[in-house]
Amino acid sequence: SFATLGPIDARDRDWDGVLAGAEFTYRPSEALTLTYIPSYARLDWDQEYWVVHKPTVFGAKIRQHTHELRLAYDDGGKFSVLTGLYAYNMKTRGGLQLQFGPDELWSGSPAGLWLDATDVQRHTLKGWAAFGQLTYRLSDRTRIVAGGRYSADNREIFGYQPGLVAAPTLFNGLPNTNPTYANSGRWTHADWKFGVEHAIAVNSGGSAL
Repeated sequence: SFATLGPIDARDRDWDGVLAGAEFTYRPSEALTLTYIPSYARLDWDQEYWVVHKPTVFGAKIRQHTHELRLAYDDGGKFSVLTGLYAYNMKTRGGLQLQFGPDELWSGSPAGLWLDATDVQRHTLKGWAAFGQLTYRLSDRTRIVAGGRYSADNREIFGYQPGLVAAPTLFNGLPNTNPTYANSGRWTHADWKFGVEHAIAVNSGGSAL
């Protein structure tokens, strides 16, 4: 079958990503363990396909890094403690472009014009959390566990979102003067846990909350 810009065919997809992580441990004493766990992720993709009979390009760039710091205390006695901090930051941007045939945008419009249908200029997610856990050993097989976590998250977004045929204002890389959108929000959350854990046999266990 043929579209206004030629036959519908298979299009290229390009994915390029990096994911890295590490763990660093320091033991100032036999009972104390300090652990730092960072990570980094990067993903770039460009995907070409057809929306009905229009060539379409969809792409995004994602960058994320996380950090976790843990301090554990366990001297082999009845009590052990785990505390920590966690933080993350993720940024994304991307867009969706459609290519139009002759007379599709307005009467007399030439073939091959690209419309910036969606343009996410900046999208940021970031947050942090503090957590802790206390364990009391009733016996070699049974222990009581109590813990809590508090977190705060922020989200911001900014971009362009034109009306698809009614307001075609970005063609072939010209400056974007489309209507903009922006929003932001902040959320906090606290939760807790309490449970009894019992090892039924070697390498197995059960818990009750």
